[in-house]
This record gives sequence, C-alpha cells and structure tokens, in this order.
Amino acid sequence: MKKEQRLQKQFSLYLDILTHQGPHVEIAYAAMKIAEILYPSMVNDLRSICLFEIVHGEDKGFNIFQLYLKDYDTFLDTIQDCDLIQLESDIAQSTNEIFTHIDFDFHRAEDHSTLVSSCYGDNPLASDLVTDIMLLLNPKDTYAYHLKGIIFSEYDFSKAETYLKKASTSTINPNMAQISCRVLGDLYLNHDQPVKAARQYEQCLKYGSVSELVLDGLEKAKEKIRNVK
Repeated sequence: MKKEQRLQKQFSLYLDILTHQGPHVEIAYAAMKIAEILYPSMVNDLRSICLFEIVHGEDKGFNIFQLYLKDYDTFLDTIQDCDLIQLESDIAQSTNEIFTHIDFDFHRAEDHSTLVSSCYGDNPLASDLVTDIMLLLNPKDTYAYHLKGIIFSEYDFSKAETYLKKASTSTINPNMAQISCRVLGDLYLNHDQPVKAARQYEQCLKYGSVSELVLDGLEKAKEKIRNVK
C-alpha cells in the first residue's frame, strides 16, 4: 500500500472513532496532523476540536465532532469558547501548553497500543478501530492481534479466537506468541473447552519456562477433562 493510500485509510479510521466512539484529544490531534498533509482545509477545525476537548474535557455525553459533521454553523458558534484570544490568560496559556506538548505520533503503532490500554479498554469497538490502525502501520504486528483477542474475549468468542490464533502462531515474536497461547488457553477454559485449552497451555511449554498462570491453567484444564470422563 502506498503511503498516501495508507494515510487516507488511517485518517478515515480516526474519523470513524471520533464520529461513533466519542471525542478524544489524541485521536483528533492525529487526524489533524494527517489533514496537514492531505486535507489542509480541515486543519483549523480539527485543531479547534482538540482545543475544545482540552478546555472542556472529554464529555461522552456530547460529541463535538458529530456536531461538526451535522451542523457546521452551530459548531463554529460552539468552538468560539475555545478561541485562545478570548480565554482568560491563565486558561489560554495552560491550554496552549497542553496542546503544544501532546505526545502522540500517528506514525507509531506503540502510541496507538498505549491508547488502547489507557483510554479504550472498556470500549471494544473503539479499541478494534485503533488496533486496525496498528495493523495498517505494521501488518505483521503480533501485538495488535493479541490486543484484539483480549478486547473481544469478553464480547465475541469467535473473533477473540481468530485474533489470538494469529498472534499465537506468529514466528516473528516468540515471547508474544507464548503469551497469546496462554490467553487463548484461558479463552477456551472459560468457554468449557478444556481439551483445546490444554493444548494451548502445552504449546506454551514448548517455548521454554512459563509462568504460574500457564501451569495453573493446564491443571484446571486437565481436571475438567478428567471430570468429563
């Protein structure tokens, strides 16, 4: 995929998050940085959205980006409150300092994974979109598949299984593969599939030393198998 195509797709995913999952400073900031490259006419509006979120906080009950899409005139009236010139000097200075020091690089998958764990852990749809961006940045990112598996383990067994299988069979990062094997074993164990669970825990042993979580899970799986017999 060419760089411009990747940026267009990445920008679209950011907008999906802002539209459907609620506003977030880092996501709006990342969208703004890509807009500087692809869509200059949107830069000022996205910057205003960032400032609005910094000043007013990330209110899940009010989505400033949806307002931007649905009623641009009202959006313009709303963001006037975030005009740094009109704000009290101490608020303006603080807001500008926070904005200037936003530490989020839209080129880095690591920054997106941090966002999943720190902000979207209880939002599987938003987390799924953020990990999609991670895979867009690095299609071989084992950790992205691992995160997807964890995200869906409580919501969608089939998706969790698919993603964890991809992560656990990767040869790129053996340590990550071992961890994913254990998590996949936990998934099977929690869904009353002890035979499959045991196979995953035993697969972990092939990588070398394991944690107590693996040994404990394997024992529980074997006990369930014995009880079935």
